Amino acid sequence: MVAAEGQLIAADGTVIKGVADVDQQRLTGESKLFEKSEGDRVFAGTTVLFGTLYIRVEQSGDETILARIESVLNQAANYKLELETRGARMTDRAALPTLAMAGLAWLGLGVTGALAIFGNYLCANLRILSPMNLLNALAQASHKGILVKDGRSLEAIAEIDTVVFERQAR
Repeated sequence: MVAAEGQLIAADGTVIKGVADVDQQRLTGESKLFEKSEGDRVFAGTTVLFGTLYIRVEQSGDETILARIESVLNQAANYKLELETRGARMTDRAALPTLAMAGLAWLGLGVTGALAIFGNYLCANLRILSPMNLLNALAQASHKGILVKDGRSLEAIAEIDTVVFERQAR
């Protein structure tokens, strides 16, 4: 595969010929340029800014690092938090009593009273805000360069007493 100036690298592989400055910000979040030359690894989703690279393709499509990261992020975003599940159960249980209170408020106070009951229906807010909180936490973590594999890790963060970092060899 050949990746020339201004092109997106479409697969993971090793440079077999050429020299180029590559922007890896989309993949790593780092805004600096990396000079790639013969023997260096390159990744799908990165952009060649200056120069031309001849690349031996090693992974493509769903096998690339970028595709795997996207898959992990999608799984984390789709994970249903325990708080969200509890909120849904509370909403289901509180629906009938809320309707009854709104009906009584309508009889006693009119439409405004009934709408006030519906507007302050706390359980519905829990159902809406829980997924928004998860996505917000994932976004904040990704802006700081932290990849969250699963929403369960966000729920368990209060119980963490040890953090281990692994440095990958080049």
